[in-house]
Amino acid sequence: MSKIATEETNHTSPSTHQPQQIDKVLLPHEAAAFLGLTEEQLMNATLQGNCPGACIDGQWRFSQRGLSKYLLQQSNHGNGMPWLDEHYGPYWLDDAVESKAKKVIERYQAGERYFPLLEIEGGNFAGLDLTGIDFWESNLKGSSFERATLKNAVFVGCNLESTNFAGADLTDADFRSASVRGGDFRGAILNRTIFRVRSWRGVNLDGAQISLAKF
Repeated sequence: MSKIATEETNHTSPSTHQPQQIDKVLLPHEAAAFLGLTEEQLMNATLQGNCPGACIDGQWRFSQRGLSKYLLQQSNHGNGMPWLDEHYGPYWLDDAVESKAKKVIERYQAGERYFPLLEIEGGNFAGLDLTGIDFWESNLKGSSFERATLKNAVFVGCNLESTNFAGADLTDADFRSASVRGGDFRGAILNRTIFRVRSWRGVNLDGAQISLAKF
């Protein structure tokens, strides 16, 4: 087993690295665009208590995470909102795992980075450059990210049991509150990687390059 190196305390100079944001606060026009609504439709839904938002000092603000959960809930309840197909149809239909993973890859290559709440057990993302991808609270159990480039990737709250990260570059990746039980990190680059996970048993770190990681 490789020796686990935690963050150093004897720096000779302060680090300029800043922890990445794990939520994004949206203005009304940004929230409306995220949901595929007009601002009027958004505010009507919010004032009726159907859409999550907060009025702070007279200004409405919306959590991107909260809106993602809202979309998922509405999709699961089948309320006939037409914009849901565009946002979640590629992920939540009964597609095969290979098809779901392929759609995520295609969307990523088209410039999208935010893929929350996915259900892709056993997905194959091996060898890909997925820098900055955000899988917040997704179920990726048994998936393969072997030799993938995952710098600044977000796996906050994910189910990553038995997931393969062997040889992956996880510099500045964020695994907070994830389950990585049985995960394979052999030979992975764990530079400033944030773990602080909820389940760690059976993780293999043999040969991992660990520097300033937070466990």
